Amino acid sequence: MTPDHCFYCFEILSNHLNGDSPPTEPQFENSKNTSAFNDSRFSPITVEEISHLSCAVSILDDFEDDLKWDNWDVGIHGIKINYKSHSATYLPEVAHNQGWTKYETIVSLLKKAGYYGHINVKVLASLSLVRYQSRKHEAHYQEWVNSYQQ
Repeated sequence: MTPDHCFYCFEILSNHLNGDSPPTEPQFENSKNTSAFNDSRFSPITVEEISHLSCAVSILDDFEDDLKWDNWDVGIHGIKINYKSHSATYLPEVAHNQGWTKYETIVSLLKKAGYYGHINVKVLASLSLVRYQSRKHEAHYQEWVNSYQQ
């Protein structure tokens, strides 16, 4: 992964905020389209804010399915849980940055997924867990601007 992943995100934001056509889609290895404009957790970005932004892109890989709830390492693996009709995921850095144990992370993920029932050994045993790893790159807006001046 290169800074180009982040620079492309800035290009999309800049074009969108300035009413320009979307940029030509680059050919990144294992690329999939995602949306940066429809996340209900955040207010829309304004033109005035873009120069203060940094962008981080995580490329997820090394997926392993159908694991027990505690078959992962804090700070190494991201995890996705499925329990009945509930599903949620955290990137590898989330549990580590929050200082959570494996159990605390699972409880938080269940709540994130909308499950607020009692969490006991039966629930934990019924979870389907997918673990994965990620490669992350971060760039600031000014780095993107500088890349066009070279």
